[in-house]
Amino acid sequence: MKLSSTTPVYELTFEAQPAGSGRSTADIVQVHRTQALGAGGHPVYADLSGTIRAEISDRGEVRIIATSARQVLRRPVCCRALTQPGRAGAARTRREELVRALD
Repeated sequence: MKLSSTTPVYELTFEAQPAGSGRSTADIVQVHRTQALGAGGHPVYADLSGTIRAEISDRGEVRIIATSARQVLRRPVCCRALTQPGRAGAARTRREELVRALD
């Protein structure tokens, strides 16, 4: 699976497993945009292993896509866009800091 380097990157949070399952913390997974589109026409995002694939709309609505026949799909409780400042953003920040320093 080929992942695209375009932003945004999303962080999906899945609720903790039920009591007695041995896990009590939430699972947090970062997913990156792929070149694929989902059934709803929105971009498909995947984690680096390709195990978790999700179609995420521009409003942050998530639809998990099965990657194997025996996969148990869990719905994320939170979908958060992570910002990745590019060179332009970093340059703008440095410029703003210099202007403040000169004032």
